[in-house]
Amino acid sequence: MRFLRTLLLATCVTASLGAQVPQSEYQARRVALTKALPGDGVLLVLGAPEPVENYQNFWQSQNFRYLTGFLEPNAALVIVRRGGASQALLFVPPKDPAQEVWTGERLGIEGVRSQLGLEGRDAGTLRAVLDSLLSGGGALYAVGDFSRGSGADVPG
Repeated sequence: MRFLRTLLLATCVTASLGAQVPQSEYQARRVALTKALPGDGVLLVLGAPEPVENYQNFWQSQNFRYLTGFLEPNAALVIVRRGGASQALLFVPPKDPAQEVWTGERLGIEGVRSQLGLEGRDAGTLRAVLDSLLSGGGALYAVGDFSRGSGADVPG
């Protein structure tokens, strides 16, 4: 009987590990989306904001999760396409050990590069970076929940 329990547990753990999406798949999705853009510009994909009330569950934006696999709130993906080349930046809140006591450990800016293979930036700088990227003209493509009263806003 003990052998069957161990076998069942090993099967469940192996199945769940095998179901994870590799980072190369997320990168391929971002590349495909970037190629589908009609021209050069900046693509902004907003993640879901942190729930206002502490009893609400957090669910990441489906579009954001599909492109990044990142499950933390208040993040944004920016993809810059210029002359056929592209660069992806993931804006996340910096690590805050005092806050992580309540929210759980977060990747932070450094963890984004090591865990996701993306260039991490401080979410507080998103507006300034977008202003800089768009100052020379060019299109801004935005994906996110911008409905009135949704609480969605550009982090930072």
